[in-house]
Amino acid sequence: MSKKYKEPFVERKTKAHDPYVKTNYRDTLYKKPEPKHLVPMAPVVFVGEWFKTLFVMLIPLVNLIAAFVWAFNKKIKVNETKRNWAKASVLILILFYMIAGGAAAAFMVLKK
Repeated sequence: MSKKYKEPFVERKTKAHDPYVKTNYRDTLYKKPEPKHLVPMAPVVFVGEWFKTLFVMLIPLVNLIAAFVWAFNKKIKVNETKRNWAKASVLILILFYMIAGGAAAAFMVLKK
């Protein structure tokens, strides 16, 4: 017959017994927090790529087409940062033309 091994009972001093006893994190019921799930980030857009992007945006009519393609065409592989920038540019462009159209309509009404 085999006997189960019993560890001898050793009373450990804790801060409750003696406030000057140093405790280890292993002696407490401390659990390490589980790491949060990391969200994958888009790769960095370097200065050269931003330079090319802004150069394309200086060309009239090409800039409109390029912004819409970068923003809404999923078939073309575009960095997510650049895609979000193109969406913001298109939104600002639409808002600008809405405000300009409203101002022109108000000017025509007030002119009469």
